Amino acid sequence: MRRIVIASAASFETDEVIYRLQRKGIDLTRIITGVGMAEAAMISSRTRELVADRDVIFCCTAGVIGDFDRIKIFSASTVELRSWDIRNGKTELLTNFDPVLKLSPPALSLPDCHALCSLGVSTAADDGVDIHLTKGSSTLLETIELYAVARSWLPLARSFAAIVATTNATGSRARSEWQANFKEAACLTGALLEELLPRHHQH
Repeated sequence: MRRIVIASAASFETDEVIYRLQRKGIDLTRIITGVGMAEAAMISSRTRELVADRDVIFCCTAGVIGDFDRIKIFSASTVELRSWDIRNGKTELLTNFDPVLKLSPPALSLPDCHALCSLGVSTAADDGVDIHLTKGSSTLLETIELYAVARSWLPLARSFAAIVATTNATGSRARSEWQANFKEAACLTGALLEELLPRHHQH
C-alpha cells in the first residue's frame, strides 16, 4: 500500500487535513515546503525521495483573478509561472525554461482551475490580463509555491493533486481578505479531503 503525501507551504494550511485523515486511518507523510517560491523550490528538491511513487496532495490558498464572493475549493489541472507584470505585458517570461505543467491528480470530483504562480501576490487588479491565459473553461487563480513544488515532484510522484482554496481576489485588498478567510479555507479543505479520499488509502 502506498503512503499518501500531504504537503503545504505552511503548517496551518494542512493541520486540519492531517488531523482528519489520521483520524480516518489514512497512512500519510507530511511535508512543509516553506513559504515563498524560492524556499519551496529548495525544500521540494531536498525531499524528492519522499514523494517517489506516492500519491501527493499539495494544499494551498489562492487569489481569484476576477470577483471573489466566497471560499471555493478547486483541483488545479495546470500550473504556470506567470507573475502579475508578465500577465499584464510589463516583462517577458522565458517560456522555454518555464513550461506550463499539467498535473496528474486522482479523480476527486472538484471543479477545475488553472493556477498562475508568482514570486509574490499581486497588489494590483488584473483588469488587463490577457484572455489567452484562460485554459478552456478553467478558473484562473493566483498562488505562489505550487509551480516550484510541482516542477520538482511531478516527474516522480504516482499522482500529483493540487487542492486550491480561494481566499481573496487579487488586488489591493488581497492580504486583508486572505487573513479573514485562510482559517476557514483550511477547515473546509480538511473536511473535503476526509470525504473524498478513496478508501484504499486507509489501514
